[in-house]
Amino acid sequence: MRVLLIPIERTGSNVKSGDWHAAIRHILTRNNEVIGITRPRWGTLKGRRKVPVLLLYWAIGFLHGLFAQYDIIYCMNTPSAVIGMWLGAIRGKPFVWDAGNPALFNPGKLQWLMYWLERQVYARAHSVRMISTLYRDMYENMGMRARVAVIPHLINLASVTPAEKHPPKLPKHILFIGQGNTPSNLWALKYLDSIARFVRLQGGAEIWATGKPVEGIGNIKFLGYVNDIYKTIHEADLCVAPVWSWVPSAPVPSTRVTDFMACGKCVVTTPYLQDVIPELQHGANCLIAQNMAQFLEYVTYALQHPMIRARCGNTARRLIEEKYTWERAYSGVAQLLAWFCSNVVDGNRQ
Repeated sequence: MRVLLIPIERTGSNVKSGDWHAAIRHILTRNNEVIGITRPRWGTLKGRRKVPVLLLYWAIGFLHGLFAQYDIIYCMNTPSAVIGMWLGAIRGKPFVWDAGNPALFNPGKLQWLMYWLERQVYARAHSVRMISTLYRDMYENMGMRARVAVIPHLINLASVTPAEKHPPKLPKHILFIGQGNTPSNLWALKYLDSIARFVRLQGGAEIWATGKPVEGIGNIKFLGYVNDIYKTIHEADLCVAPVWSWVPSAPVPSTRVTDFMACGKCVVTTPYLQDVIPELQHGANCLIAQNMAQFLEYVTYALQHPMIRARCGNTARRLIEEKYTWERAYSGVAQLLAWFCSNVVDGNRQ
């Protein structure tokens, strides 16, 4: 089978686990020929400045797909899915929209446009891949219908460096991954900033975060851009993901939590993450706080009990090995493509 992948990204065993573009290409190329175009380099462009680049991307992608030969279109994000929608209608080819984190959960200046486009794409896609049943249910409750394949973000274990190469780094510290450019991350950073002094006093640890410094947050050490995310995770004593269901438009950071677990780290998180990783169990492979006060309690408890951290971390790593690897994703995507072969003809739902 020949697959048109939009956009096409790098592949190989050295890419980061969170790079789902690389993961899906790695999976698709096993038994299929993959062609495609690369996505535009947005650089520092923001808001309306992206529009001309987006229009050029649509034009180039459409012309490329208009004359290329392929059987299925696989689109990795909303702008790319617009190209797939057009090509599917004109060329009569089925297309998959790999939604990941839909625009509904990623507010911004152009959210209204992305959301409108998503409704159009969702209604016309032969299949939509989402990372959790939570996202699927929320879209279906808004009246959107499509064949949804729930395939979570998964780990390329070959890219996870062994823990013994990067022992915990002094001073003792907690790690949060996420820049302050989304409401959920900004809220999490402000919350962590508010408890940083207590954590330092009771747990003897600092709080570190990746990304650029955020104005008004002075009790957290910001690491800037991190080239080797797994080295950074290994060097931490504890990892945290303070995400609450009532945070407006909060995307679930399941990719980073699975990265933490793949490195064998204990994670303090909230019940919201169980919607995406249902195997999370308090006291077995993580610590799940029901509220903010309990979150702080579990952070200090974990810092004071290294055996608890080790036990949760080891169990979490085994969970990743059993259920959240690229090999597991391969079977799900293979089933999706097999369904296309047997049920979709000339771009029509059967």
